Amino acid sequence: MHGISDKEQLLRKAQAGDREASDQLIRHYRLFVYRTVSAVCRRKMDWRNDDELSVGLAAMYEAIQTYRTDARISFEGYARLVIRNRLMDYYRQESRNRRHYSLEQLREMRQVDSAPAEVEQATQQYERAVLATEQREEILAYRERLKEYGLDLRAVAANCPKRSDARRRLIRAAETLAVHPDLREYFLQFRKIPLLELARRSGIHPKALERGRRYLVGVALILVDERFQTLREFIPTSRGREGSS
Repeated sequence: MHGISDKEQLLRKAQAGDREASDQLIRHYRLFVYRTVSAVCRRKMDWRNDDELSVGLAAMYEAIQTYRTDARISFEGYARLVIRNRLMDYYRQESRNRRHYSLEQLREMRQVDSAPAEVEQATQQYERAVLATEQREEILAYRERLKEYGLDLRAVAANCPKRSDARRRLIRAAETLAVHPDLREYFLQFRKIPLLELARRSGIHPKALERGRRYLVGVALILVDERFQTLREFIPTSRGREGSS
């Protein structure tokens, strides 16, 4: 799967009943499932021995079937929420069957039958803490990647266009770069934007790409690197999750 358009196409096929498309998405997101489940459980998991990973795969299939492509959240963000919710359901069921919890951090759920509001609040706090940890780890890795391109977070933020239409154009250019393997490989190998070819394929003037180069590089790095799943949720699509200028 080479980019955003491929993912959306596979999602549509999977939701229309194409089993091969579903299987391809599951294979692509297998590591994502592992990382999400491990983050919730706060330990390394084993595909052969940990039922939580099976719960995570089933939740990913559910996310594939129920995600709306016009949603205001990325597919990865939606899938992460579904996986976490299904794991919480799993531990609630386990608690009723075994009368104890497998995860120390979910002890609050012992009051699930008598204090559902408190349980829900504790669960939300836990999810926010896990998400914050993931974001910190990704931001550290992202900073290192930016250094390879002679940039830092401040430079990327300072180069972000104030006008929403200008931002959307640069995001569209980054999506175009991420979708086309030859552009992506050039970007990763030479650590430069292939301005003329990217301008031709995206329909955006080279001068506009050059003016927003730092912001364009920052967005493109997030889109082409699978480690930055959480950071992707903060990038609006080029079709616009922002208001018009």
